Amino acid sequence: MSDWKVIKPEAATNLVPNPSFEESITVGVTIYANGTADGNRQRLTAVQKYGAYALYLEKDTGADADRYGIYETLTATSTSAQDYIASCWVWLSSGTMTIELLKVVGVGVQQSVTVSTSTLGEWVQLTTAALTANATGDTLRLYVYITGAPTKIAYADALVAYADDHIGTYVDGDQEGCEWIGAPHNSSSRRSAVSRSGGRIYDLQDDYSLNLSTLSGSGMVSISQIMDEFALAPGGEVQGFKEHARMFVLGGLLETTSTANLHAQRQALISLLAPHSVPSNQPLTIRYTGSAVNKEIRAYYDGGLELTWDAAWCSLERVALRFLAADPFWYEVGNSAAALDKLDSPTLRYVAARLKDTGQWDDLGLTANPTAD
Repeated sequence: MSDWKVIKPEAATNLVPNPSFEESITVGVTIYANGTADGNRQRLTAVQKYGAYALYLEKDTGADADRYGIYETLTATSTSAQDYIASCWVWLSSGTMTIELLKVVGVGVQQSVTVSTSTLGEWVQLTTAALTANATGDTLRLYVYITGAPTKIAYADALVAYADDHIGTYVDGDQEGCEWIGAPHNSSSRRSAVSRSGGRIYDLQDDYSLNLSTLSGSGMVSISQIMDEFALAPGGEVQGFKEHARMFVLGGLLETTSTANLHAQRQALISLLAPHSVPSNQPLTIRYTGSAVNKEIRAYYDGGLELTWDAAWCSLERVALRFLAADPFWYEVGNSAAALDKLDSPTLRYVAARLKDTGQWDDLGLTANPTAD
């Protein structure tokens, strides 16, 4: 596995109706408590991964093993032998955070898959294994809960559940390339199959046999200083700087087992990168996971697969994939947000007015006096 990933467009439907808690915490969400556990749940803006809000959980009573959290009831299973998989981003200050995908088969009978983390002080994505439904109409629920001795505090965000066996990028109707199927933040949502803003994450080495060995242009963006020259005196004065679009290169060895396999892998890469693979020449999403924080950039394929091949090495090809990023910056996966302070009173300076033939200004009925400058 390498540190370089490419996101390939793929349709997906998120069954969770209020996945990032942008709607009231009562929408689609039910309190879940096990044993003597009790606590507090809210949607807060202090910490979040997607959107403006995240779920805040505080367990303040109960034994270590007791659970406190929430669950969301999802669309009933639609077919027999259908796989379901779930994911959630969590941020934990103490204790252990768990997500559980549970399918109620009948009265007193249930099936579930769980995954937990005790990593503290950073966002962690938890993904369950796939759960297979045995019949149609079964109840499907996604649980998010915290365990440990009181007091334990955690945040959860970006819940997804797919009728699939793998997890791609996050889906809700507010994300680029996605839409709500019903009411915003109170219904399932889906991602387009032809949007490069999201999809399934593929590893360049494991999935495309590209062993990267060199890269250039992915660090600090190139800049030009902007200077006004003095008319007669030597030199000039620097007014600022311009950050340019980024050109970067990922170089390495396309290594396969035969000539036929090499051509197949080249075709797979061409289908992944070519502008005409999707409508409107959309930029690719390229992700780097080798740093402390996973980052991604949107870039256009610019060349490198024209074919440079030595027949003596029929299963190998050295390639240098060139990309152009119109926006030159790398961004952390997810986003940040801040709450607007709606209690502040604005101070406005109205400037709309007309000058009458008497030489006086008419403020057109505005509530503040306009100025003539």
